[in-house]
Amino acid sequence: MSRSEVVVSIAERRDGRTFANRSAALPLQWRELRQLLRYEVDSDMLELEDTFSFEVPFTKETFKLCVPDNGVRVTIDGTPVMVGFIDTV
Repeated sequence: MSRSEVVVSIAERRDGRTFANRSAALPLQWRELRQLLRYEVDSDMLELEDTFSFEVPFTKETFKLCVPDNGVRVTIDGTPVMVGFIDTV
């Protein structure tokens, strides 16, 4: 059985600054983080919200992207499984 590819994408404004509010009016691009050290996705039909957590190697780029309220989407083998916001870092 082959290992699934999990990708975490962080929302970023096209001018290079991070997106730290939930206004949909700003143009966004998604920065993909593929080198995950650890991840966990928890989805339960009986719960109102799903959760995810991930760890990535520390770099200047990830430090700037991974801030509370930035938009996040999680894909597994190219299939979107979750969209949300960073809660805590």
